[in-house]
Amino acid sequence: MRRATVTVMALMSLALVGVGAGTWYELPRIIEHPAIQAAVTQSPAVVPIPSILLQQGDGNLAMVDSQGTVKPLTTDADGAKRSYTFAVPAPDGSRIAYVEILRSSRTVTSSLVVQQVTGARRTVFDSQELQPFYLHWSPDSQQIAFLSGTNDDMLLQTVGVDGKPAQHVTLGQPSYFAWTPDSHRLLLHTRGEAPAGSLSLWNLGDPQPTPLKPTPAFFRAPVWLPDGQSALVTIQDANDVALARVGADGAVQQQLAHTKAGMVFVLAPNGKQVAYIDMTRDVASPVHLIDSDGHNDHTISKQDAVSFLWSPTSDQLAYLTIVNSGAPQGDGSAAQGAAIEPVVLRQKAALRLRWNIYNAASGSSRILQSFVPTNEFLNLLPYFDQYAQSIRLWDHPGRHLIYADDQGVWSLDVASGTPTKVAAGVLGVWMDR
Repeated sequence: MRRATVTVMALMSLALVGVGAGTWYELPRIIEHPAIQAAVTQSPAVVPIPSILLQQGDGNLAMVDSQGTVKPLTTDADGAKRSYTFAVPAPDGSRIAYVEILRSSRTVTSSLVVQQVTGARRTVFDSQELQPFYLHWSPDSQQIAFLSGTNDDMLLQTVGVDGKPAQHVTLGQPSYFAWTPDSHRLLLHTRGEAPAGSLSLWNLGDPQPTPLKPTPAFFRAPVWLPDGQSALVTIQDANDVALARVGADGAVQQQLAHTKAGMVFVLAPNGKQVAYIDMTRDVASPVHLIDSDGHNDHTISKQDAVSFLWSPTSDQLAYLTIVNSGAPQGDGSAAQGAAIEPVVLRQKAALRLRWNIYNAASGSSRILQSFVPTNEFLNLLPYFDQYAQSIRLWDHPGRHLIYADDQGVWSLDVASGTPTKVAAGVLGVWMDR
């Protein structure tokens, strides 16, 4: 991620405060809660039991279970001397990682804490110089890769849940990365596009990354295909830019799509399709879909999208468009597109977004709910392709999306288009238990 993210996230952080003792508090049941119930009843033998990790308006962190019961996870921060932020659930749903910040008159100590959902917690990293701001669990839920901001650079490290010392991976900003499906390696995209930018591969325990030959073009987060043997990146190709599949050795296996500037992309969980937008720096465009073998490249949206997210079932793509940014929508060309970072970060007070759902079977899109997002939700959008690999706004069956506005956290039924309030709060993410 970019160095500016440290400032943005510090201003609009999740402020996940306090540590609970694991006691269940019986708050009023959320009776309007078909979202979680639907995920439970669809196929109990196959689908994990869903929960929602909730950021409440008072800055505390809680979980909402399938019965609508709210379990506070944090309770002891005051927002001044002690605060908690950047919470991410582990893929297996057993733990939540977050950053604890302790301030005194002379020092600021930042700690990476791993907390069991039952309440037990462990500090796995702390520093008075480094300030972690983005956490990303490995797929096996045993390691956490995290970015830390310093005065003049950005550091990527990993740490295990066993509490062994953190491993230095690489310096550089911006910094994007992707775990292999087996949790053994990280593909790194560091310092942006060429000539300063680079691609490299890092294995757990390596003293330093191994450089890869392809020259990166303008893009952000790389992503591994499900086989873990090839990945998607954007590379320089003569006079244009190519979305390419590369092997673990860095060899270019295939060029899938081309553009003059750059791309931001998200791979479907089944690895069969890629959604991307053609970028002129940070300017958005309509969403394209292409098969991961390079066939069937086509546009699925008329308006410019500021983010897009595949459902876990890979049959739907949710994308957000801007309703009232003040930026021209026009015909969707790059020159008329809405700039992701300026629109999201500068115009956040008046920004209204709209959910759209593309159905792969029908090949059509539907317009759903519009809303004015909270700052905490907005903070995800400039780097949605990286967040798509670390948190989940879709429930596991692909039936509901979660979002937050000034009225609370909502679950959106994508079939009916009906929003249901989950609870008061400023951000929610799905997690499975």
